[in-house]
Amino acid sequence: MNYNLVSIILGILAILLPFIGLKFFPKFFLGKQVMFFTASFMLCNLAVVMQILEFKRKTEIGDYAAVLDTAGAVATVSIALMIIVALANLYCMAVKIFVKKEKTTEVSK
Repeated sequence: MNYNLVSIILGILAILLPFIGLKFFPKFFLGKQVMFFTASFMLCNLAVVMQILEFKRKTEIGDYAAVLDTAGAVATVSIALMIIVALANLYCMAVKIFVKKEKTTEVSK
């Protein structure tokens, strides 16, 4: 199994999922969006787990040079993915909260 490819796909989905939820459920409360936030973090975690499984596979076949060569890059990209996913979720949450408040204040005027 190609864990790297699965990890890339899961990472991209983890980044896009909050924006997809924001696009398809703009009129709902934050409760519907929480499902997308949770799924996004779960996909992010699965992407990192796929990288761990890739390291496990490389050590089982004895490819220690590949593990040593890619360990730093994989750690950096995993941390960057987690930060990007967290920022995407926070951005979509802020948009959901502040747009909702602006619409309520416009209606009350």
